[in-house]
Amino acid sequence: MGNNLIETKEFITPVVNLQETAIDNQISFLGFVGNPAQQKKAQLYSITEKGKLIENKRFVFELAENTNSTFFSAHYGNFINTETKNLVILVADPSTGTKVYVWSIKEGEFLREYAGPYVINPENKKSLPVSSKTNKAEGRDEIIISFGSPNRNIVKLNFLNDKITKEENIAKRFLQNQAGSIYFLNDEETKELIVFNGGNPTQSKTFVSNKEENPIINNPTQGTVNHAFFINNEPALLTNFNKIYFYNSKQTINLNPLYKHKQFIKNTANKITFIDNAGSFLIYEIIDNQANLINKEESMFQGVSGIAKTESLQAGNQTVLTAKTKEKNYFVIKGKQEKLIEKEEITDKIISTKQDTTILTANKKEYIF
Repeated sequence: MGNNLIETKEFITPVVNLQETAIDNQISFLGFVGNPAQQKKAQLYSITEKGKLIENKRFVFELAENTNSTFFSAHYGNFINTETKNLVILVADPSTGTKVYVWSIKEGEFLREYAGPYVINPENKKSLPVSSKTNKAEGRDEIIISFGSPNRNIVKLNFLNDKITKEENIAKRFLQNQAGSIYFLNDEETKELIVFNGGNPTQSKTFVSNKEENPIINNPTQGTVNHAFFINNEPALLTNFNKIYFYNSKQTINLNPLYKHKQFIKNTANKITFIDNAGSFLIYEIIDNQANLINKEESMFQGVSGIAKTESLQAGNQTVLTAKTKEKNYFVIKGKQEKLIEKEEITDKIISTKQDTTILTANKKEYIF
């Protein structure tokens, strides 16, 4: 597959890898489409062996334009049981509260679960989600979500056969009187949830099985927190887009100041990979508490000027990348894939309706209220 830059009509935020669900063996991922501040369309995409980007009509999910609803995040895993994969989509809405939609995926078909969307916070509608992550618990997956003001707290969602339940107000006492961005990391093995409040100073508190452990810690971070992740199982924070703070050792190391590091991608032994705001891959080697830039892979958007926003998604050994300028939107995939089998494109059309949301799945239209 060639690394061909494709111009798209609208901006695509790639949100979850759905490769395992693709019965045609094409690269598949779910993307949120439209204005990044108000995305109202979730589209399944497939990529052919020749690098063609296809709107795969097996799954299209749209929100009504005349609402405050916007897509927030998507998650893929074994949420209801260990045998069936599920797709979970979170929709933020300050008028109704954050909604949860769930589908089971069987042989490439998306089957809606539950009678209707689950509203997480009907009593605190204006508290919008800040971040969300999938977490493994007793063989099944659950979702952890942080919410911002006015009701700053963390919620865990559990998915049963007939309903969704929640554990709420986790870290509420710690977060309620704080100001600053909320970040969290969850260790599936130790069941430790570390919650960071990105104020000045950056404070953190550990919770085990949703119960408070240890006192509040003041972390000597340098600058604003941008991202939280694990490096060789040690919690770490990206700050000021050019520093790494190691939680256990309380040490900070500097990254190359010429680049604005946007997202941590992976680490192997003492090598760490980031993507910067232009879409370049930056590989560092950490030796004696120093980060040495050993390789810079040029941006896949080289030659595109005025990039205002980039997004990325890891899909196996490949990376899906999108970019937005003032007038244009771009898509490209980095890396190689084994030979794929291209199937006939599905060409069902969506008809506009007045319903709250519309989903087209497996050639059957359903209306969701």
